[in-house]
Amino acid sequence: MKPLTFISLCTILILSGCASLENSPQRSDNVNTELHALKPYFSANVIKDYNDKKGAAKQEYRDNVVFGRIRAIDLNYTKFVNDITMESKGLSIGTDSAVLLLSAGGALSKVSSTQAIFSQATGALTGIKTSFDKNAYYDQTLFAVISQMQASRAEILATIYNGLGGNVIQYSLLKALIDVEDYYQAGTISHAIMEITKTTGSKKTAADIELKNSAYIKLAVPEKK
Repeated sequence: MKPLTFISLCTILILSGCASLENSPQRSDNVNTELHALKPYFSANVIKDYNDKKGAAKQEYRDNVVFGRIRAIDLNYTKFVNDITMESKGLSIGTDSAVLLLSAGGALSKVSSTQAIFSQATGALTGIKTSFDKNAYYDQTLFAVISQMQASRAEILATIYNGLGGNVIQYSLLKALIDVEDYYQAGTISHAIMEITKTTGSKKTAADIELKNSAYIKLAVPEKK
């Protein structure tokens, strides 16, 4: 096999490694079609339509708008999580395979110029892999971040459900939409990192207090009278 053809094959392998790895089963429905159907719940007229309704119809409309927006947020959130996990895993697998193939090709070649091509290509791919490995800390903590997003989303969703259990006087559409926005924000990486940082800070403060009040510290450092 010609060197350039072989290298091209390895390049395709990298790309296919990114594209072929699936993080979730195929959906039986069409996400874009469903999102399009949910557009009326994001209309600029929802507040006016809500205010024009009375009694049970008003509460039913509030619930439909809230659930419609939650459903849209969930669909986009699922795609977002799948994308960030697939991107991370796919590049690593594709690059590893390509480096092995290029190394094998270089060993089989008896032409020095060909070996040089394989060597340079392997070095380039290894460089890509090294660059990718520098993000290992992010990769290792990715699922912790996703777990925090899930926890925050569940917490706010419980607040929304509790609110919807009341009437429109107790829980208006405007109040519900504020909580729905919080639900969206809970599914972002920046929010998850802030929550993890806040939790870590609280635990450190509690640990410092416990350490300060420990019997050993009190014996080692007697209190001044």
